[in-house]
Amino acid sequence: MLSRMIDRTVTTLSVPSTNSFLRAVSSEGRTLDGHRGHIIIVDELHEHPNDQVLAKLRASVKGRRQPLVLAITNAGFDRTSVCWQQHAYGLQVLDAVAPNDSHFVYICQLDACAACRGAGHVAPVEGCARCDSWKDETVWIKTNPSLPITPTLEYLREQVREAVGMPGKESLVRRLNFCEWLESHSRWLDMDAWHVCAGDLPEADLAGLPCYAGLDLGQSDDFSAFVRLWTLEDGRLVVRCRFWVPQSALTAFPNRPYDVWRRSGHLVVTEGNVTDYDQVEAEIIELCRASGVLELSYDKRFASQMALHLQGAGLTVIDTPQGFSLNEALGRLGDLVKAGKLLHGGHPILGWMASHAVVRHGMRGEIRLDKEKSGDKVDGIAALSMALSRAIMQSETKSVYESRGVIVV
Repeated sequence: MLSRMIDRTVTTLSVPSTNSFLRAVSSEGRTLDGHRGHIIIVDELHEHPNDQVLAKLRASVKGRRQPLVLAITNAGFDRTSVCWQQHAYGLQVLDAVAPNDSHFVYICQLDACAACRGAGHVAPVEGCARCDSWKDETVWIKTNPSLPITPTLEYLREQVREAVGMPGKESLVRRLNFCEWLESHSRWLDMDAWHVCAGDLPEADLAGLPCYAGLDLGQSDDFSAFVRLWTLEDGRLVVRCRFWVPQSALTAFPNRPYDVWRRSGHLVVTEGNVTDYDQVEAEIIELCRASGVLELSYDKRFASQMALHLQGAGLTVIDTPQGFSLNEALGRLGDLVKAGKLLHGGHPILGWMASHAVVRHGMRGEIRLDKEKSGDKVDGIAALSMALSRAIMQSETKSVYESRGVIVV
């Protein structure tokens, strides 16, 4: 019945009665301008060298009332690719740290065991006997939901046999048949545990408590992050955040939900192409005075000039280099999240950054934030760790007589 309605050519299926057609287009981005799509289907996104095709076709639906853009792909290997960017953003949507009700994500993949998920892994860990194995036929349905219709069981069995016998083929088989991103990647923080820490305390309960702050000042169109934390007697920490970006960042990074965060009051957008550091400085001074910040931690590589101004305003500022020097603070932060003792109030930007955080291990087992390998921005986590480092330092240098008292003989 359909064949009688549809005119077919090599690249096009058309229905003359409705003046509509389905057409295959070239993957060369320069030929995609001027299209006005209603339904866009982009296949094998992992083979795309950049985001040009997806971006141009996505823009072509702007005049449609009910457009639909579908991107279909296997797993890739390049974590700088457009495919990985879409995969990482999809995980953010599924974890509810990047709310987007118009973005549907369906990821078929093998599962990590509960212990590995708790350690931050989003995919099976090589060598872990409890994680799903690509050699285990009972879990193949997870990445091949049409099994055994397509592909057939015999096809997959043959693929696995060849991969086992020819190690050079293993990576390809695992990527294309079992959707594994094989470059090592591990989230540092357990996001399920992070969401449990969404509690908060009213401002009145924080009055008079020790308060420390951390500042990670961004460059040009980057985030600037300011975090305050209060230490409670029961070992919990209460966190307050302030984030700034310039107006130009909203167009430079359209996939980030800046508008949502700005409307909800969680993000301050300053005018211009670079962050208004005068505005940032004035707000930091006001917040520090209001909450009685004892010490403000900063990194002199990026904030030396502002630190002088803050010091001139009467604040105590401490140069705190980022890197392995934050090892103790990062370790404590991870423990606080696991124990449910970090009260971050469900701040959406801080949670978004927490879900991206990746750490690098040193020769002696120490850790540092790895901003290069993190999925996206982690400035808020860096500022939080810097503030926590000062809180730890002060608690370790505090005299025992401040809590035990002095006996006079």
